Amino acid sequence: MLFLMSSSISLSSFLVVGEDVVFIANDWHTGLLPCYLKSMYQIHGIYKNAKVAFCIHNIAYQGRFAFSDFHLLNLPDRFKSSFDFIDGYDKPVKGRKINWMKAGIIQSNIVITVSPYYASELRSGEEKGVELDNILRMFGIIGIINGMDVNEWNPATDKYITVNYDATTVTEGKAINKEALQAEVGLPVDKDIPVIIFIGRLEEQKGSDILAEAIPQFIEEDLQIIVLGTGKKRMEKQLEELETKYPNKARGIVKFNVSLAHQMFAGADLIIIPSRFEPCGLVQLQAMRYGVLPMGSFTGGLVDTIMDGITGFLMSAFRVMCETVDPADVTAITSTVKRALKVYRSPHFKVMVQNCMARDLSWKGPAKKWEEVLLSLGVAGSEAGADGEEIAPLAKENVAAP
Repeated sequence: MLFLMSSSISLSSFLVVGEDVVFIANDWHTGLLPCYLKSMYQIHGIYKNAKVAFCIHNIAYQGRFAFSDFHLLNLPDRFKSSFDFIDGYDKPVKGRKINWMKAGIIQSNIVITVSPYYASELRSGEEKGVELDNILRMFGIIGIINGMDVNEWNPATDKYITVNYDATTVTEGKAINKEALQAEVGLPVDKDIPVIIFIGRLEEQKGSDILAEAIPQFIEEDLQIIVLGTGKKRMEKQLEELETKYPNKARGIVKFNVSLAHQMFAGADLIIIPSRFEPCGLVQLQAMRYGVLPMGSFTGGLVDTIMDGITGFLMSAFRVMCETVDPADVTAITSTVKRALKVYRSPHFKVMVQNCMARDLSWKGPAKKWEEVLLSLGVAGSEAGADGEEIAPLAKENVAAP
């Protein structure tokens, strides 16, 4: 890891970009980069104008190690205070630790995260800032929402779905895709029944345990629910039991299945996103692209991307601590599902679908904001890209994990 940090800095000198560059460091693994830049290069007049933008994708992972390991980093003692960290946990050791993410925040020129509301949550207090809230209030953090791959996730060209559609044919297209989806997973075929989906990792952050407790509270409604994901064995078992308990109304599919994920977006009406915390989230963007209304908890990027009653439904903020399921969170899911079902049976539902499909969910807007932030660092030779210029070459196949 230490070799990679140093090598990543040296590498750019062999590229055509030269030394006047902005290094973008992502998460705790790269927290050493700004430290090495200063202690190994800039002190000798190399990369003297270079800057570092440190991007936090999930503050829960910080790189905390024993303080006695500091000497292994080969850094001058003047950096110790940037790493110095005390928490109330016994792992990896009791007491004083080093924190790579803390150092990355302090030693970088600017700190960025993946949505504006997540940035505000990280500054709000210890629970959501995971004990770095005070550092972020001191040094500041900017939130820029992520975009999505609108080429891979496009109902008009999607190779995995039965019938392609766009905003003008979404009603007819979804009806056909819904029937195909129901047949695929073994549910009764009925184009008129609302289909709710969940696609994601089965773990506490994503709230799949909360959903498992909420399903019995709303399953008697006129609906079908399909859950797709893998994760913790306990939660996988909960998912597999759905079909046994509700054979005509629910399916739990414990696997990674790209094709089925696409089919679910094409055939569903609503998607539930009960995250305890969600830095940005991708699944709600993919859903809206396919005319699926998201029902999301009030956290992170879900707040920035879901407009309640316009492009989806927002629940309350869920309890972040994961040891138990809060009954209030179960109630929030249940009431939101019932609220969404009422809208489903009204003309306003089609309006909301159109609102979703009309949104520009691409990287064009976020890339422009990233560009503005990086240009603000004032590195010599930096200039704005041309409007409409391709930011990066498209991959031949870019399939996101569910």
